[in-house]
Amino acid sequence: MTIGDFWGVEKLYPEISNHKGLSVLTINIDKCEILFKSINSFEICKKTNLSLASQNNETLIRPTIRDERRSYFYKDLLNYELDKIVNILD
Repeated sequence: MTIGDFWGVEKLYPEISNHKGLSVLTINIDKCEILFKSINSFEICKKTNLSLASQNNETLIRPTIRDERRSYFYKDLLNYELDKIVNILD
C-alpha cells in the first residue's frame, strides 16, 4: 500500500477537490485490498487508475531522487543547530 498527497486532484476530479487536500492510496497486493475494504471511515473515496493519479505525483511510479546534500545535513545535525545547517547548505 502506498499513501501520499494527491497533487493535481483538482484537475482530474474538481467535484471532490477541497482546500484541505486529499490523499492518494494505491493498493499493491491483495492483503491491502482486504484491509482497505474493511475500513469504512473515509470521507471521500473515488477509484481511479495509476496513470491518472501519477500525472502530478511521479513518486507513485518512481522513487524520489535523494538530494546529494542529505548526508551532509544529517552529519551536521549532530554538531550544529538547525538554522545554521540550513545556511550551510544554501
